[in-house]
Amino acid sequence: MRLRNIPRAEGTIQAHPAVIKRPEAQKGCWRQVFGNKNPVYIEIGMGKGRFILDMAKKYPDINFVGIERYSSVLLRAVEKYDTEEYRELTNVRFVCMDARNITDVFAPGEVGKIYLNFSDPWPKARHAKRRLTSTEFLERYEQILPEEEPAQSPEDAESTVSSVPEQTPDLSAYTTLQAGDEDPMVAKIQVRLTELYYLDSDEPSNTFGTAIVDALKRFQRSHFMKETGIADPLTQQILFSESAKAYVITQGYSGQDVTDMQYRLAELGYYFDKTNGYFGVATTRALTAFQTKNGISAHGEADYDTRDLLYSPDARPAVDPTPTPTPEPEKTTPKPSNTPKPADTQKPSSTPKPANTPAPTATQNAWWNPDAEQDDPTPTPQRTASPSQGIEQVGSGVSAFIQAALAQQGKPYVLGGRGPDEFDCSG
Repeated sequence: MRLRNIPRAEGTIQAHPAVIKRPEAQKGCWRQVFGNKNPVYIEIGMGKGRFILDMAKKYPDINFVGIERYSSVLLRAVEKYDTEEYRELTNVRFVCMDARNITDVFAPGEVGKIYLNFSDPWPKARHAKRRLTSTEFLERYEQILPEEEPAQSPEDAESTVSSVPEQTPDLSAYTTLQAGDEDPMVAKIQVRLTELYYLDSDEPSNTFGTAIVDALKRFQRSHFMKETGIADPLTQQILFSESAKAYVITQGYSGQDVTDMQYRLAELGYYFDKTNGYFGVATTRALTAFQTKNGISAHGEADYDTRDLLYSPDARPAVDPTPTPTPEPEKTTPKPSNTPKPADTQKPSSTPKPANTPAPTATQNAWWNPDAEQDDPTPTPQRTASPSQGIEQVGSGVSAFIQAALAQQGKPYVLGGRGPDEFDCSG
């Protein structure tokens, strides 16, 4: 089973009453934190807290402070503290911090004793400054320890941690296992490697496969052991101990996991150097830039939180892509409905032919009368008192023309006359 509890690590730690949120504010006041005048002992790199919790239970008159750099590891210590065995302890507190800042948290002479258990040896010469037993760290320890008890070198560690219960490893309980073996112990090794994030979650099996070989090599590399991929007794003893380190890829490491990380960083635009599988300065710089861009702790090491985000779809690239404008939806013209066929228009009836207009009678003031006597004087033409009925519009064509002409019969001639009732043929 895989402990998928990292996303809640920060929230759980910040809300827990045994975790000091602002340790630098307690400088010189640690006895007030515990509410007594008992001496204060600290453990640097406490891991999952078994040692310091056992010490606090065994020595209730001493105040203990456990210091751990990684929140995912500190979470395990906090959960262990909440168990029935330790929940009643009032003389233990936890701090999530880097030990390099220890002089900002504790005042001179405020710490009575310092415990270092299974510290990372950093065997390479260029990493000497990272060792918790380096000269620089010893100088920091000396500043917070009492003057009458100067910091002691690693050769004097036996007297420094005289109160630590003797822990002699018993390797007789383990047998060597390697690829191809079938044993119930293989399933336990698989589960433990999964808990420490060296192996992806899978159904436990009694078969020692290649995935376990690769995971053991990573585990052995993290603990500065020979990378054999074989579960020898010493490897198993460290693997099942409380001080076993979680999987963190850091500078100086080399392997396929580093190569995969370099490819992924290059894909996201952070890494431009050689993908040679060596975790060097360029890889550290690229990883730090990725952590900064994605809003997580920028320490330049690939811990579980960093790897989980790096290989997820939520990983932000070095340059955010320009958002593609959302196209406006096309306006689809609806298919026209079938236009109903218009009803047949009735054929208009033919215009009735007008009746023949009777010839008008002669007016009394006509200037010529065929029945008049020859010696009658010619009368003076006069306009009629009122116009006769206008010409009826009867259409067009020859027939209409003839009708219009007949309608003018009997009308007197008027020079320059205009209108339907006047006749002038002068022009």
